[in-house]
Amino acid sequence: MRIAICYSQLDYMNELKRIIYRYAVKMKLELVVECYLSGEDMLRAERKYNIVFLEYGFTDRARLKTAQKIKALNPFCSMVLIGSEGVFAGDVFMITPAGYLTRSVSEEQVYRILSEYFYKIGSKYPLLIKSRGDTFCLNTSEIVYLEANNKRCIVHLEEDEIDCNKTMAKVYEDLPKRLFLKINRAFVINFRYIDKFNRDSVILKNGERLYISRNYHKSFKEDYISLINDLSFR
Repeated sequence: MRIAICYSQLDYMNELKRIIYRYAVKMKLELVVECYLSGEDMLRAERKYNIVFLEYGFTDRARLKTAQKIKALNPFCSMVLIGSEGVFAGDVFMITPAGYLTRSVSEEQVYRILSEYFYKIGSKYPLLIKSRGDTFCLNTSEIVYLEANNKRCIVHLEEDEIDCNKTMAKVYEDLPKRLFLKINRAFVINFRYIDKFNRDSVILKNGERLYISRNYHKSFKEDYISLINDLSFR
């Protein structure tokens, strides 16, 4: 995952960068934060970012055009605007920002925005699944769980399943791991579909029961509870 910060003051950028990395450590995320002092520098880099924190001001047409160009380069990019209170109006709706930050950077604000992203957007990556001679275009949020099937993987959806050409480990690599939890060597489940769990199994919202191995029970429980608690930042 790549995150960009575009702001005219280096001290602010560095503090925001430190907060984002602290969040990444807390949430067990792998990400890279890159900083730019101007929109022109960021656009010249021609890199696609998952999230961009962008400075914005009243009638800031240059910043607005920068934001629009970033969106054109990567429609899946989420934009977070940084400015004084009350500055976000008018043409801002054209880029549908995912959040706002004030010029006095706040850890709580940043954590809330990032948690919102990972909860609502971060689990909705486009994913291509090849099965036999067909290619299925999915959204990761549609996946209920993965099931290992020798050197293949069965992708379970709400009302269907896909016999994937890849192993479960390979498919798991392409998923947002914070939101997909491994309960044994054969199953990876989407936390959104968990109804309840006990020491032996996880019961999904569709009524299915999947076995939790002893080796994974502790890590699963800790990760799941941590995730639920962290959603309090939303």
